[in-house]
Amino acid sequence: MSYYKWRKLVLKRDKKTCQVCGKKTNLQAHHLFDRTHYPNKKFKVDNGITLCSKCHRVFHTDYKKHFKDKCTKYDFDNFLRIIEYVKGFKCMLKI
Repeated sequence: MSYYKWRKLVLKRDKKTCQVCGKKTNLQAHHLFDRTHYPNKKFKVDNGITLCSKCHRVFHTDYKKHFKDKCTKYDFDNFLRIIEYVKGFKCMLKI
């Protein structure tokens, strides 16, 4: 499977909606388990989640930068818990 086919299937499954903020524009497919360290999961649809470009950036630059190891689904789940916790402060996250 190619990256483009994988991306299309992930976005279709998620109804072309960011799974963090609900936006429907500037969508990207994020690998829950990173491609480099988990090549066998690279094109598994259940290893993807649809994010808008802003939520994807927040995850990789503002959250993930604190970790030096590989990115996993558990890191992303923790990120979602933090987002839920501070949802009343959306302006702080610039989402």
